[in-house]
Amino acid sequence: MSVTDPSLNRIEKLLSYIHSNVDLPLTLEDLSKQSCWSRWQLQRVFHSKTGLNVAQYVREIKLSLAAEQVLSSQDRVVDIALAFGFNSEISFSRAFKQHFGLSPRAYRQQGNRNGIKIPLVRPSASAPKFQPDSDYFQIRIEHRESSTLYGIKQPIKGLFAETPDFKQKVPEIWENLHTNNKEVRGLSPQLGVIDVTHSVMGEEGLEYWAGLDSETLSQRSKDKLTPLLIPEHDYAVLPVHGPIDRLSDLVEWFILFWLPDSGYQGVDGYEIELYDHRFNATSDASYMEYWFPILKNY
Repeated sequence: MSVTDPSLNRIEKLLSYIHSNVDLPLTLEDLSKQSCWSRWQLQRVFHSKTGLNVAQYVREIKLSLAAEQVLSSQDRVVDIALAFGFNSEISFSRAFKQHFGLSPRAYRQQGNRNGIKIPLVRPSASAPKFQPDSDYFQIRIEHRESSTLYGIKQPIKGLFAETPDFKQKVPEIWENLHTNNKEVRGLSPQLGVIDVTHSVMGEEGLEYWAGLDSETLSQRSKDKLTPLLIPEHDYAVLPVHGPIDRLSDLVEWFILFWLPDSGYQGVDGYEIELYDHRFNATSDASYMEYWFPILKNY
């Protein structure tokens, strides 16, 4: 698909309007007037280009921005509700609890960023090598509690090393895990963890772990593997659809293009690859997630 696809350009303008006017109700009729389409056409086109329902997207973006304000300020809930186009504290609190599973006050009290959706982005808009052009990504922010991984590890040279070898070594590490620990092969989810806490300038000494959370494993399996404590942290979660061979390009895009203007900063911690029953290395229908440790800029 061409980068000048008029429907994509129109969607980009509509997204810009949504993100700049979160204080307005932003009804489907309002959005239809901002586009060239009827309400029915808008819903069909928006879903075909983004995979999302337009009304649901607007609601989740409003609630996510509101959640950030709940955590970062002492503003009254009613004031936050009105600031994001809700007509009452009751309707806002109901929608907030439906999305986050907690009331605004309980969310503020627990103090963790969970379920926060970031506005849609299209990698090919900033880096033309990413195809197809219609691929939109919605990164989300999650807080992950501390956990213990049991697995095997091996040093690798990562994405920005002079001579990267991760594309060869990572599959070998997984094959080693599954060959020598057959009981874990069918378990889910499985985690790849990149430990950058010991990286060295120039050599980029990364350790790659292949394993599973302790809750998933029997004691017999744990006894054959090495434990790794992953401390609690906030993460930016990148959804990865399709064959795994595109993962490195998406990680590069995230670091070079998304992160600098995101309002977050990366930290040297544990990057996590999450593979569950939806993962198939070569399938276009495959799905996995890449979790980047981040901190909020203030």
